[in-house]
Amino acid sequence: MEREFLTQFTFENNSCACDIESVIDDMSGNLIKRIALKETKDQTIKMGYIYGSGLKVLGDRKKREKNNVLGEFLGIKKDDIESYKSYFEKYGFLFNTNPDRYTSINTSDLYYLQESLLAFVQLMNNQYDIDFKNSINTQELLDACIFLLFREPKTIKINDSIVFETKQNYIMNIVNNSINHNDGIEGLKYEDRNGQKIGYFEIYDSVFETTIKIDQEKYLKILQHERLPNWCKKLLRVYKNKNQLVKNHKWHKVSDFLYHLVFDLSPFDMYNITLDGIFNDELYKDLKQNKQIFDALIYTSKLLLSEEFQNNLKSVHPVYNVLDMKPDWKLPSLFSAMYFSLFYLDSSQVGLRKCANPTCNQYFEVSKTNSKKKYCDSFTCGNIVNQRRYQRKKREQQK
Repeated sequence: MEREFLTQFTFENNSCACDIESVIDDMSGNLIKRIALKETKDQTIKMGYIYGSGLKVLGDRKKREKNNVLGEFLGIKKDDIESYKSYFEKYGFLFNTNPDRYTSINTSDLYYLQESLLAFVQLMNNQYDIDFKNSINTQELLDACIFLLFREPKTIKINDSIVFETKQNYIMNIVNNSINHNDGIEGLKYEDRNGQKIGYFEIYDSVFETTIKIDQEKYLKILQHERLPNWCKKLLRVYKNKNQLVKNHKWHKVSDFLYHLVFDLSPFDMYNITLDGIFNDELYKDLKQNKQIFDALIYTSKLLLSEEFQNNLKSVHPVYNVLDMKPDWKLPSLFSAMYFSLFYLDSSQVGLRKCANPTCNQYFEVSKTNSKKKYCDSFTCGNIVNQRRYQRKKREQQK
């Protein structure tokens, strides 16, 4: 019997019938595959969050079957439609659907949800803690922040009802909509240098917590640079004029962080962002060695964590189970339950670790002090790796 904790919550999801259908894409005219599913309300799947183990299906389960609701979803490879189908048949769909007819879901929407959740997990895993500072993966942290800042807004509907929605990030909305009027005039000051009157802009930098000067000539030259991406020029404009453009002051450090990332470390293409490594290895090393910029990255990640929690848990409400006399929560969907399991995670002590089996991408909860637990499931992945190691050793001995 699984041990109960006060922090446990439960969730019941409807099981579903699931098929794969082939259709012609309206935009490209190509044949594509998508998931078609329908709820079966006569069968429910009861889940619960167990501290230290994560979100699990409760009740009798086959001992050799994986029971890792969040980790298995994160581990599905892009466009692996068969794995999506198997997952939904096992745990039910991410959102409520119509029990009377099939609902079609594009794999691109599923992958968007998966990447958003994975980026969030990577932020959670890499928060600054004095005891685990060296364990921070700067690449994961930076890539996840950039992904969440720059991702395209998305609205997913099920039966004409919005079940998931993201808007353009606050600071990127300002950057993308900044205009170039008064670029060389707004805030311009002058000083005498060797008998010449030089125009400059005085800017308070919230990353280095000091006032800096940018010459007007240098500023205009950057804006006219042909090879610099247009969004980087807009970012420079926001950096200079943030007191007027960025009304929410808590985002000042984020805009300044992006400025230093682009102009001190490396400009990048905002349309080519993934969670697989945006920059070269040297940049990640340089970033971690620069305390002020690294601390600004941590600040940005915390702001994004707060936003993601608010957006994905806004429909979660507390309830009290008077039959069992225990506190619980009303969760609208399996997707919200996965985010809520991360809400309950004590990230100062517990993290989500990627399985060491190279053919498995799943994440699992584990204590940060536990360096021995490497596999999401010892019966499956642990045995698979051990068998491979044994077979490899056996082949080497036969040579």
